Amino acid sequence: MRQIPPQQLQVAGLAWRGRPGSLERPLSEELRLTIRRNGHVYEQTYAHGVPQAPLKQVGDTTERGTECYFRPSQETFGNVQFH
Repeated sequence: MRQIPPQQLQVAGLAWRGRPGSLERPLSEELRLTIRRNGHVYEQTYAHGVPQAPLKQVGDTTERGTECYFRPSQETFGNVQFH
């Protein structure tokens, strides 16, 4: 699959206005973004705020929306409990 340069993402409307994940990225052990837009699915994964690879197209879709998977960092949050 082809890589999409950041400047093309901005033109395509994939540059986030509210920047989903901007707060969570540095606070997360793992953050995975899945973006469904313009007939395609894009993904990017971060570890402790550092991108593990560039945003890449991983498939096609008829849906739209952004999904954010977040796992809090044990280094940042000493006591992580889910209820």
